[in-house]
Amino acid sequence: MKKKTYLAVVAALGFSVFSGKLQAQNQPQSWDARITSLKGSVSFYPAKSPQQGYAAVPGLPLESGDRIVTNADGQAQIAFNGSGVITLTPNSSLTVKALSQAKTSLFLGLGNIIAKFDHLLSAQNLQVQTPMAVAAIRGTEFGVGVSPKNVSKIGVFDEGKVEVTNHAGHQFLKPHQELSVKSKNEKLPHPRPLQYFLKYRKQMADVRKSLASVHLKWKQKHKDVFRQSGPNRHAVRKSFMRQMRRLGRQRRNSGQ
Repeated sequence: MKKKTYLAVVAALGFSVFSGKLQAQNQPQSWDARITSLKGSVSFYPAKSPQQGYAAVPGLPLESGDRIVTNADGQAQIAFNGSGVITLTPNSSLTVKALSQAKTSLFLGLGNIIAKFDHLLSAQNLQVQTPMAVAAIRGTEFGVGVSPKNVSKIGVFDEGKVEVTNHAGHQFLKPHQELSVKSKNEKLPHPRPLQYFLKYRKQMADVRKSLASVHLKWKQKHKDVFRQSGPNRHAVRKSFMRQMRRLGRQRRNSGQ
């Protein structure tokens, strides 16, 4: 091999390795999770003051430890990097446990979530915890519900797969299947055809439309300062917190 050709090959390989490392460094390490839409009464409890509730506002960036609670007339939608959408139905409580893409964890304490995510990469891990079980998600359309007696229900709509685990074992759910978990320690039942989640098919259709819309909005994030990450995200969250505190004071002063 001639010297010039050899040097060119070495340079090309070096640039390829450098580009790969740079691309890896530029990959987001945490989800950019935002409240994208609200209906009715929805409360937000920030991680740093979990006992202090605020009226949630659209656009709010979420952090690990935050909790969103919907009242009887409330509904909230949360988007994750334009790659996933979760709808929190009325009378529900969802806590963000961790937003690292390597291990994303959400805790549903009560109520229901209806969600759709794009296919997750091998390095991405999404779990939804309930009082009785854990649902490990790959890119899919799924629902999770928790009753006032802590009975947990997990289901898959038209696509994807979910692994459900408790202390006694695990089961895999395929499209159009669900199961109920009544205890952490009892053997999981076999999957059955969708029953409980049939009533949420309309919400699932709405989630599909929402995710398509979110895809477009996230592609235009350079036009939207509220979807930038890094230091600006921290400043934006502070701005939203000031806005919620101001709204709270106005409502208290007006006697609402």
